[in-house]
Formats: sequence, structure tokens, C-alpha cells
Amino acid sequence: MQKKAVWTVFAFLGAGLLLIGCTRQKEPPLTVTWRGGVLSDHVLQVCNLSAAEGLEIYVYVRNSSNSVRSGNVVVPANSSREFGKLELQWDFKPGDEGFVSAVKYPRKLCFTLNADRTYRTWFALDDIPEIDVAAQVRERKEAELAEQISEKGIGLFVGIMQANMEREPIGLDSVWPSGDGGLKEQKLSDKLKGWKEKLSEKIGKKKVEEETTFFNEIKFKNSTDYFNMLFDVPNMGTDKWSPYVETNVTVVLSRDVGAGIKAGKILPESVLWSVLANHEDELYELSENVPVLITANFPCEKLCSFWDGKTNADAVIPLLNEQQLGMEMQYVFGVVYANGKIKCIPSGKATLREIYGNAFNTCTNGYNRTLRYLTPIGIVVASGFSDGAN
Repeated sequence: MQKKAVWTVFAFLGAGLLLIGCTRQKEPPLTVTWRGGVLSDHVLQVCNLSAAEGLEIYVYVRNSSNSVRSGNVVVPANSSREFGKLELQWDFKPGDEGFVSAVKYPRKLCFTLNADRTYRTWFALDDIPEIDVAAQVRERKEAELAEQISEKGIGLFVGIMQANMEREPIGLDSVWPSGDGGLKEQKLSDKLKGWKEKLSEKIGKKKVEEETTFFNEIKFKNSTDYFNMLFDVPNMGTDKWSPYVETNVTVVLSRDVGAGIKAGKILPESVLWSVLANHEDELYELSENVPVLITANFPCEKLCSFWDGKTNADAVIPLLNEQQLGMEMQYVFGVVYANGKIKCIPSGKATLREIYGNAFNTCTNGYNRTLRYLTPIGIVVASGFSDGAN
């Protein structure tokens, strides 16, 4: 009986030692350290302590505002690999934390960089969980794009409104565009066909007092033609240049001027905005609801002339594939309302509720016509959910 008890103790001890050994084996044979760098203050050195086994690893690092993950690389046995600004596009700074993960080893070698340039390392399973880097990148791109769209949208709206304020006291019409037709592209009127000739006949910058009413008489077929005329693009750089607005043309472009304008024309694929046609004063009553400008990656036929506040309210509307615009337009779209308010909405929240907020009916404000939008390539009629729609 005594011998059996002794063997039982040895069995438990052996199992314990085996368990400890297995636990240790779950930790990869790695160490990390840092050296001073040229492109960054620190370069992370990952050392494989195994004399026989190469390790496939990746490095994850983050701080309070960003994160990055390297691709998988192999560190040969008894060797090391370095990760700095060239390998990770990351400038290691105090406050960073992260880990090195080795394939087939569940534990990670975690690390932190302290403010006094010292560092700490430890093995753990999930002390520093990996963040969804793709989602974080998307969030940053949404913020960057929203800033660009806001700046351009406000610039364009202010330019148009300032031009209208100068024109109204002397009896000239608004420079908001007019447009006729439905989903099919419309033919230009005779006057629109001759607008280049008319503009080219101007000598120098013609004073607004000498101008005859012109915008009201033109039925634009798309926003590309409208912006070409509004900014007098064919005469840019000549002494005949006479734009209707003082704003820089870049506010209507999704790329730089050199790529967006060719042979005296704005290219349709470079136009950033669709524009409400036949804009009238009555729409100011709907300024909190109805867009007068919306980025070209939004399908304007999904907009509404009348909306009950419930129909299709939360259905996500897919954005158009407008990556060719020169901006990463799959992430966000922008809306400018009649009061100059601008809203940038992530693609995942492209819903009528986000655009309009509340129910509305244009008929109640005396504007009993279907809303039409000039897109860069044609005219689109907004849908409606009211008996008064036409």
C-alpha cells in the first residue's frame, strides 16, 4: 500500500512537470528588443532563440489613435528580423504597445514602449487583442474624405449664393441651373449649343451689369455642361475668361485640375457633384430636408420629391462605383442643403432617414413639381411617395 502511494505521488509530479513543459511549449522561442533607427526613433528587433526551428511570425502594434499589422515573415533559426518604418510604415514612439505572434504557438509575445524609452515584455493569450485594422483604415479614410467633400461643397454653395446676391439687385437671374426631361439624356437647346461662342465673344471680364439674362433660358442636360459654363472653363487662362462665380473650379472636381480638365472641358468622370435643377425660392422652406447638391456617387433616382418619413427609411442605398473620380468615393457621400448646411454620410448609413431626417411634401410649400437632378452624365428624376407627385 505504501509503495502504491509513492508511485501515485510520482505520477502526479510527472503529470505536473509534463503540464508545465507543455505550457512552456505554448510560448514561442522569441525575444524582442529595440535599437535606434534613422527613419524612426525605434526599430523593433524580433529574435528567434530556437537553434533548429524557423518561425513564421507577424507583428501587430497600436497606440491611442492608430494600429498596423505586418504581413507574415519567416525568422530563420537562431536569427532575427527587424521592423521599422520601412517594414511596417510605423514610427515607433513611447506609448505604443503590441505583440509578436508565431504560427502554431497560441501565446503571443506582448510588449509596451514606455515614455522613458524603456520597454516591458510578457507572454499572454489575449492581453492585447488585435483590432480590426481594415475597419480602422476605413474610418480614417471616411474622415479624410468627409473633410475634402465638406470644404468643396461649402465653397461651391457659397460661390453660387454670392453670385446670386450680386445679380438680384440689378435684375439678373439666379445661376442655379435649369433642366428638362427625365431619365434619358436631353438634347441641348440651340442657345446651349452656342454658349461657347457667346462666351468666347466676351472681351476681358464682362461686368455683371452688362450681362443679359441667360441662365433661365438654358436647359442643361447634365452637371458637367453646367459647371463648364458656370466656371467658363473653355476660356480659363485667357483674357476672355469670365466665370459666373468667383470660386476656384477645384470645388467641383474630384481630382486636380490637370487630371480633371482636358481640352478646355471638365471631364464627366471628374465632376464631383450632382445639382438640383429648377431651384426656386420655395425650396428654402425645405432647407432641412431637400439636397441642392449631392456627390456624384449617390444614385439621385433614389432621392424623393415627397416622403412620408417611413417608406424605405432605413434601407441602405448602394453608392455608385465612382472610384474613378480620383477620390475614394466608395466610403462616403456628401449632401448640401438649401440653407448651406452640409452633411457627409458613410456608405453604410446611406439611407433616406440619414438624408432627410423627417417627412416632407413639396406641394405643401407651393413647389408642386417633381425634383430633377443634373448628374455628370444626364438628368435624373427623384421618386416620390405622395398623391401630389408628378
